[in-house]
Amino acid sequence: SLGTIISYVIIRTNFGGRKLLGAVSWVPWAVPTIVLGLGLLWMALFTPLQVLYGTLAILVLAHVVRSTPLQTRLMSSTMIQIDKGLEEAARLHGANWRQTMWYVWLPLLKNGFVSGWIIAFAFSFSELALVAFLYGPKSSVLSTLFLSLWTAGELERAAVVGIVTTFIVLTV
Repeated sequence: SLGTIISYVIIRTNFGGRKLLGAVSWVPWAVPTIVLGLGLLWMALFTPLQVLYGTLAILVLAHVVRSTPLQTRLMSSTMIQIDKGLEEAARLHGANWRQTMWYVWLPLLKNGFVSGWIIAFAFSFSELALVAFLYGPKSSVLSTLFLSLWTAGELERAAVVGIVTTFIVLTV
């Protein structure tokens, strides 16, 4: 995930702008959801990315942007716990960077990655203000279906969508 890459750069590299990258990665969390949704809407309408408007791709992008700060923090706390000696031992035994990532880092990061995904998944169901600006007729999700049923006065059907949403989040 994007949060994993940002965390790796912040924790394990000597990149000069890593502190700035760490601060910038928290911007989507500091910005109100409505403002972030409007910003993504303007991006989708007034840039060459116009083809994304009303598609599931823009909704996925919105949720990735919104969840990146949490995933970055979770992965950073996981990476700090991994001793640099493990990476050095793999290199001394002939492993290249890709092999070190695959056989050393990924097994150790698995729990942090899964917990970050679960938390981002749960939060994505409550982000109605984010997707309300970005969805189209072919990209309706449960939260927008709930909103449209609620505003149409179909409270019973909206309640069923709310129960289904709750059941999905609790199952995950």
